[in-house]
Formats: sequence, structure tokens, C-alpha cells
Amino acid sequence: MWKKAVILVALIPFIAPKTLVVNFYSGEDNEISHEKNEPPPHTDYAKMARWLVHNSEWMATGTISTLPEINGFPMVNVIAMADSEKGGKSTGMIYFYLVMLDFTAQDLSKKNQMTVLFSLDQSLYCTKKNIDPMEPTCARIMMSGEALRVQKDTPEFDYATKSMTSHHPASAHWIDAHDFFLCKMNISQIVVLDWYGGPHYVTPEEYYKTNLDGERSPKATLEFKFK
Repeated sequence: MWKKAVILVALIPFIAPKTLVVNFYSGEDNEISHEKNEPPPHTDYAKMARWLVHNSEWMATGTISTLPEINGFPMVNVIAMADSEKGGKSTGMIYFYLVMLDFTAQDLSKKNQMTVLFSLDQSLYCTKKNIDPMEPTCARIMMSGEALRVQKDTPEFDYATKSMTSHHPASAHWIDAHDFFLCKMNISQIVVLDWYGGPHYVTPEEYYKTNLDGERSPKATLEFKFK
């Protein structure tokens, strides 16, 4: 992360205007890990989506840019995420942190629409099997929806925080030091491309009811809007 202090005035509707002084220090623990298991059959599209989310540490995130020079263009970023604690059961939820210093949160504050991508090659699974990451057999999913802030002082907030710090120890510093806030994704569409013949579409209902760990996964409530 940046070593120099950054001063930015955040004039965003859902955050009180204020000057932020940030010093990203290089001593943060950024250790990550991946689950040691095999992906499901390529014909089980909902399970493939759940598996990729559960076994990922980050997601490529697309938003509609609000930067003056490229206003309205697609913009992408890498966002750390987790759906459960390390070694825990899959929930299907996508938890992540945002910060108003970053253009992703600024974009979402203006137009709350996002698409995220997860690739099987995040763990180099495809590379190790000599499969090019662009091949359909190197599974990937594209999920579209909106970002919702997770309400503090709730069981979900505690669970999501533990999940994030379990996979991303550095995130324990982010909230206090850098004004990050915890979010989740309200999924509206899921596209799965894991074999030849074109993409397949999975509904959020199919995704959440999929039995990945031997029991139906709990789906957290989604009543808190991004504001």
C-alpha cells in the first residue's frame, strides 16, 4: 500500500465531509491462504459459483466511474473479500471493506451497481494444469448487484469481521487507521462460465440454497442499504 500520507477531502453524500489523513504503513500482515480441495463438476453451476466464492481471497470489481476524465466508463479494482472464517463452512455471502479514499466506494456512492469476477486461477489451479486462464475450462463467475453496508453491533457484523480478519489479518487495522467500513454484496445476477458452449445463469435463490458443505447455508439478511 501507499507509504506516503494522503490527504483527501471526501465530499460524498453518505459520509460526512471531512479531511482524512492516511499513512499506509508497510508492516501490515497481508498473509492469505487458499482452501485445499477440488472444484465441483462443471455441470453443477450453482455449486461451482459457491465453490469459487468460498475459495477466493479477492475479487476483480467493476463499477461505473465517477472520475471526471472517464465519467461513465467501466472501472475495475481488486477488493479483498471473504464468505466465512478460514476453514469455516461456505455461506455464499460476499463480505468486503470499502474506503472513501478509493474510487470504488466513490463510484458506488453515486451509482450503486457493481459486477465482480472470481477465477479458478486465483490459486493458480489452471496454470498448474496447463490450462490458460481465458479458456472456458478455467472456471470463472461474474456476479452483479449492489453494495450494502453491514450494520454495526449485530451478529452479522461480528461474523463478517471475523471472516475478513481470518483471511486478511491486515484488515484488523483498516477500520481504525483508515476509516474502512464493512460491506456485503446483494446479488441480483450470477453468470457461470466453466466449460465450452457459452455461459450459464444461476439465480441468487439457487446459489444460496446450494448444498456445498453438507447442509443448507445460512443467508444473512440484506436490509441495510449502502448509505
